Amino acid sequence: MKLTIVAATGGIGRHLVEQAVAGGHDVTAVARRPRELPGGVRTVAVDLTQPDMRALAAAVRGADAVLSALGP
Repeated sequence: MKLTIVAATGGIGRHLVEQAVAGGHDVTAVARRPRELPGGVRTVAVDLTQPDMRALAAAVRGADAVLSALGP
């Protein structure tokens, strides 16, 4: 399954990425600091506080599911 995980470098996001990779899923991780993610994961750097959401739109295009680990 193609999964996009938003806020992938936070506490919950890291767990989601680890579980998705372990489950054999094709993972796209959206994060402000994508360097902190493990290898084997496609990463997209996005600052969700900025109004330009083209990178986010590209990251979710074609995904079977989008998981959000955004905090408050």
